[in-house]
This record gives sequence, C-alpha cells and structure tokens, in this order.
Amino acid sequence: MKQLGESIISDATNAKVITPTPGSTTGTIYYVDPNGSDSNNGTSQSTPWQSVQKVNSITFSPGDMILFKAGGAWELTAALHPLGSGTASAPIVIGAYGVGTKPKLSAKNIAVPWTATDGTTHYASDVLYLENQQYFEIRDLDISSKPNGYTGTAAESAKLIDRRGIHIVGGNNTTQTVLQGFNLHDLYVHDIAGEWQSISGFGWDPSKRTAGILFEIIVKGANGLPVVANPVDVTGYQPTWFSNVTIEKNVLVNNSFGSIIVKQLAAWGERQDASSPNYDVTGWYPHTNLTIQNNYLNHNGSDYAADAIYVTCAKDSSVNHNVSSGAGTAAIELYYTDNITVEWNEVYGTKVKPTGADSAGIDTDKATTNALVQYNYLHDNGDGILLCGFTYGSSVYRFNVIKDSAYNKRYLNIHGSKGNNYIYNNLFYNSTSQASTFVNSSGGSSYLADSNNFEYFYNNIFYSPNATSTIADGTSVTYDNNSYYGVATVPAEDTHAIVGDPQFMNLLGVVGGAGNNVNLTGLKLQSTSPLIGAGKPITTHPSTNIPVSPMLDLEGKSVQGTGTDLGVYVVQPDIINMTVNDAANAADWSIRRNIQVGNTLYGDRTLTITTLPSLYLGADWIRAANDSKAYTGTPLVTFTVTRNSIVYIASDDRIVTKPSWLAAWTATTDKLTETEGSVTRSYTVFKKEFAANSQVSLGANGSTTYNTYAVFVKPIIANVVVSDTANAGAWSVLGNIQAGDTLYGDRNVKIQSLAFSYAGADWIRTANSSKSYIGSNLVSFAVTKDSTVYVAIDDRISSIPSWLSTWAVTTDKLVDNEAGTTRNFSIYKKAFVSNSQVTLGDTGSTTFNNYSVMVK
Repeated sequence: MKQLGESIISDATNAKVITPTPGSTTGTIYYVDPNGSDSNNGTSQSTPWQSVQKVNSITFSPGDMILFKAGGAWELTAALHPLGSGTASAPIVIGAYGVGTKPKLSAKNIAVPWTATDGTTHYASDVLYLENQQYFEIRDLDISSKPNGYTGTAAESAKLIDRRGIHIVGGNNTTQTVLQGFNLHDLYVHDIAGEWQSISGFGWDPSKRTAGILFEIIVKGANGLPVVANPVDVTGYQPTWFSNVTIEKNVLVNNSFGSIIVKQLAAWGERQDASSPNYDVTGWYPHTNLTIQNNYLNHNGSDYAADAIYVTCAKDSSVNHNVSSGAGTAAIELYYTDNITVEWNEVYGTKVKPTGADSAGIDTDKATTNALVQYNYLHDNGDGILLCGFTYGSSVYRFNVIKDSAYNKRYLNIHGSKGNNYIYNNLFYNSTSQASTFVNSSGGSSYLADSNNFEYFYNNIFYSPNATSTIADGTSVTYDNNSYYGVATVPAEDTHAIVGDPQFMNLLGVVGGAGNNVNLTGLKLQSTSPLIGAGKPITTHPSTNIPVSPMLDLEGKSVQGTGTDLGVYVVQPDIINMTVNDAANAADWSIRRNIQVGNTLYGDRTLTITTLPSLYLGADWIRAANDSKAYTGTPLVTFTVTRNSIVYIASDDRIVTKPSWLAAWTATTDKLTETEGSVTRSYTVFKKEFAANSQVSLGANGSTTYNTYAVFVKPIIANVVVSDTANAGAWSVLGNIQAGDTLYGDRNVKIQSLAFSYAGADWIRTANSSKSYIGSNLVSFAVTKDSTVYVAIDDRISSIPSWLSTWAVTTDKLVDNEAGTTRNFSIYKKAFVSNSQVTLGDTGSTTFNNYSVMVK
C-alpha cells in the first residue's frame, strides 16, 4: 500500500483504474464521458452522457452503476450528487470504466456562500455529495479541490474555504435513522484545500468539518445548507447515525483539515456522565462498525493538512493497516469513542503545523473508552502517543514500537484527567544521539499525580543506547517489570526493573518510513536476553471492557502465563495450557521462562537452584508448589508442549522408589541441585519425548515427605545462535515442515515438493540474505535427542562448502518455487547423539540461495 501511495504522488500516471470493467450487476450501467452527450441514453460506452448535471438529474435504483471514463476530467460547477439508494445485496456503484488513469473530478471552482451564526460569510464546496442515502460503493475516482495558485503553505489561508472531497451526510430526520452500507475504495483523494477550525476555537460541531472524506450528521437551515453553530440545535429532529462503513485501499494526500473524518453532532455524540467499565449512557448515538483500513495518507505537502484519520462518536470499529506520513495535530485521533481497535498502522513524520499545537502519532482523546491500540509502528513523530482522556477514558496500548519521537516532545504524553490506561509490552526506542523524554506530560507534573487518572506501565522496554533519556513518575503512574537501558533514573517503585542491554537481534534491520515496508524483526530478543521470562502476567484490565485474550505478539505467538517476555516479540513458549489438580496449592504453580542457576525452585519456598547442566539453561519450566508433594491423586499436573520437545523431570534423590508413571521415562546422568539453608539436595533428571501439541500428564510426586519434582522442557532443536546478526531476526525454529511452507524468513519462496520421509520434521527457517555471510560458524544449535540433521543445498552451487565434506549426500531433493521458477536443493545428512552441539558454516555462495536445515 505504501509503495502504491508513493507512486501516485510521484507520478500521476500511476493512478490507474483498478476495476476497468463493470462486472455483473442487477441494475443498469450508465456511462459518462467528457466527449459524450447528455441527450444520449447513457447505457452504453458508445452512447455515454457527458456531464455531472445529467447524473444529478436521475434517481438511481439498487444495482445501478454510474461509471466515468478512465482518463476523463470534469471541472465541476456543482457537486456530483446522484439520487437514490441501493440495497445490501444491490448497492449503487459510482466508479470508472476503461483502462487508464482514474477519472478526475475537481471542485476548485465551486464556492457556495453561506452565513455563519456570527454573521460571517463562508463558502462551501463538495466534489461528491450524498444525503440520507445508503448502500453505495464508490471507487476508482480522482477527487480534488485545489484552488489556482495554492501550494499549501501557511501564508495562503485566504485560499481555504469550507471544502470536502467526498461528503456523506445524514440528518434532518424526524425518526431515528441508521444509514449503512458504504464501501469507499481505490480512490485518489488529494489537495482538498479546506479551512482549519479547531475544537478549542469553534466548538465540537463547527470544527474539523473539512476533509478528503467526511461522514457527518447535520441539521439543515432554511438556505438548504448545514447549520454551523456551537452547538447545533436538534430540536424537532431524531438521531441519525452511520453503520457498516468501509473505507479502504485509498490514497489521500494533502487534505485539510484531515483526510478521513467521521463526526456526530454534539447533542447525540457527547456522553459526559458515562462511567466504567461499560461507559454506556442514554442519549448517545454513535456510529457503528466502521472499518478504516489499508489506506495511504500523506500530508507532507500542506501546512493545513492535519489529522490523517479523525473518528468521533463511534463504537465497535477498527482502524488498521493504514500508513500516515506528515500529518499534523494527530495522525490517528479518537474522540468520544468506545471499543475501537487501532492496530497494524505505521505513522511517521507527524509534526506541529503552523496552525496547530499537537503532533501525536496516535491520540486517544476526550471520552475515548475501551480503546485497544496494538501492533502499531510510530516513528519520527512529535509525541508518539497522546493520552488525552479528559472527562474520562480508558485504553490498552500493547505491542507497539514507538521510535525516535522529537527530542523536545514525549514518546508518551500523559495529558488526561480521568481514566485507566494500561501500557504494556511496548518498545520505546530512541536511536538518536539526543536525550529524549520517554514519559511525561505536556501539562505539567499535576497530570502525573491525578487521583482520578491512572497509567500502568508493565513489561515495556525503554531503550536509549546513544543518549541518556528520562522517564517521569508520579503518584498516579505505576511502573513494574520494565526494562531500562540508557535511562537517567529508573522509577524507584519498579522493584522488578531490569537495567541493562535487552540484547536485540539486529537494530540496524529495523526498517520503515518512505519507500520501505515495515520490518521490525530485528527487535526480536536473542536467546540469551535477560528479558525472556522476566515479565509480569497480564490477566485483566480493571475498569475496562477490553479483553486480555487473545494476547499475541507481533508474529502472532501466544503471550500468556507467568514469566512472559518483555517487549513486542516473545520467544515461542514451549509450555502452555497448564492445569494443576491440587487445588489447595495450585496458586503457587506457574509456567516460567529461561530457567537459570539462582532461580527460586518452588512457588511456596525460597529454595534456589545451585547447579544445572548447561543444556537445560534457558528452558521453559514449571515452578511447582513444594506442598503439592502431599497430593496423591493422578494426574497432579497436565500441560501442552507447543513443539516437538523433550520433557525433563528432576526428582528428589531421597525418593528411593520412584512413582510408577516415571517407569516409561529414561533416567539421565544429569543432576539438578538446590540449596536448603546449608544443605544441598540433588535431583536426578528423567526425560521423555513428546510430539508438538501433545498433552503431557504427570502423576503424583511418589513421596509426601520429600520435595516435589521440577519440570522443564526443551525443543528438539535448542539453543540456536545465528552469527549473521544482520539477518538473525529472520531465522526461526519451526516444527512439522510440509510442502507449501515458506522456505525463508525474508523471502516469499514456497516449498513446492519434499520427500515424504522429511514431512513433519523440525526445521530451521533461515534468512536467504544470510547467503552473504562468510564464516565457519553461520549457525549453531543443540539437538536434545539422537537425531539426523539434514541440510538442503541449492544445486546451482557447484562447489559445496568444505564443512559439508563429512556429511553424506542423499538422492532426495527439496524443490522450491520462486515466482514460478523452481529450484532444486540436494539434501545432505549427518547423525548426532543427544545433547550434541551442531555447527554449520556458510552456504558456499553469496549468489545462490541459502541452505535450509531439518532435524529428525
């Protein structure tokens, strides 16, 4: 989407019609051509109409299409306003036909005068207008309203009027009315030179009504134009609202005040007396089921183009997968909304414009409740996040990356007066050499000590490797289980703070901004990171209706249980879905990550692990309750392993007769030891292999006197270390390899065929770009059982690397598909005993594909 948007900006000939043929319809297709004639019937490409006036004279029926010729241009003297409505199964379509650039509709010459309540004269201009109509699909149009000589600079305010590109309104209804079924897609809406009216200066109803695309509710005056007053008097009318609106795959450039705006009148849009967690209130009539997605919004060319997306008075809606560049005020702003999800957006370059003050990437503003903001990449903005919950508000911000906010602004700006905001598993990353402020308030310290407004920071990473940055604190702000690197003062209350290098995979590989698709895989944690398993469990969001589950990281991995990882990527958990049948002590059991010497072995004792063989270090494990030794039922505990794994049981050596269920397990020579005061206890380690997604059932301890067993889990491929740090983030360990899988972590290359004997194997998805790495140790890993390791080498590599000389070549082939071209890979094999270290060198070619690795 980003490349499409940038290509349209740089070269208008790329603004092609996406749907050149009408397709099937239940209605009549009408064609409009600048070289047509309004005396034609308009029903064929050879007999098209010519003008918008002709279109406006017709009341259309469900299923009808109004198609403008590709490459055509219309300088409007009145807005395009076709009459009629479609139905859910037969919408009216306004679009294009033919091959070429999108048909151009310009309203630069429209200026309809109207008088404001203060007596001043304004001029209104719309390109496309619908009123109290529904079920429309609008596509493949080039919409603009740029006055002659306008360049978008701050000195040109006299050229701004009350302009909109696509203006869809409802109102003046004496019964409650829902207008629904709008789908706006593949549009190019640009240079709508609308006037700027702020809320603080003009009030809710008159403000922010100029846009590239505007949905709003109105009351009309005697002149037939919308009443503009603060507030609008709705006496005699019943509420109207929109539902089931989709705005997607559009390119919107330099539109003021904003590009996509949805508004409701204050009389039906405010809810001053709502309370948590539902925030329901009588008399509130929000728009519902809005979807704003996959749009590219660029406001760099106008000092007046502010918000990219501004949604007011809406509920149960989504803003996702949009890209915003160069906005002002706030790129994505919510106002009096409830249950909105804002996710997978990239926002960069938001700045203070000459006519505004704010510069936030995302702003959950006044009376915004139950907002879930996740998986967004906010970089190079003024403020990254603005928490502006005046009156009340509640939000969850999680798994966002906030990078390089302006040094004189804040990565997160606390500026509300009432609410509950949960900020966890985010990365605040300052890569610049200037000291920055991660958390503070633009309104002063009182906003950090408000007894009605609370912010909770958990499991975040505050990372400033090149300059010392600051974090503000106060009585209404809570910090716990966060990571700090390059921070001047760690909040004293964060008793579980981790201070030091988080050990990211490859910070140089973090990509976004102009000309690039986002790649954040370099922010994955190395297997030795101290942040693995150090997190606080998130089980609820008090005073909100925002569910915790599903909680997934940036790669879709489940994040659950005690001891989750910090940051936006988790190292895949090997243990999930634990059930403890010893109800009396179940609360002291927990799933943990990254077992290490020095860990507390039990949830109800202060016994610490003193020795553990290196193979097991870093494993996922279960911290049991020692008092569960008294439980004699079976099973004591069950859980699921997510990968092909070895499960290990460490049983107290004082238990001479082991429980019968351990008879099917293999005793190793390894020992775990723990210290009880001055006494050291040893535990023998038993092991058993389980397939991915298997349920593991463990019985009673076998002794009500001696210590409860410990449990830890290692996948078959363990302790992977990639020396090519530039591309390590694209490597991953997976299970169950099959034809159709994506072969590389950095290429869309599929496995076309693979011998049946390899199907289901554990494998390492490598980075193809690692073919450029030269060295004797590209990757190393351990195998936790007797295994055969297989390496698939591109057949175009004529001289195999020397490290493969001790491996046996098979007759088998792996075949991939690279955009229609197939490549063959020969498979080499070598046997390794349990707990062996496997080291693989470079691929032997910097030109052809990197190898792949399988283990069985």
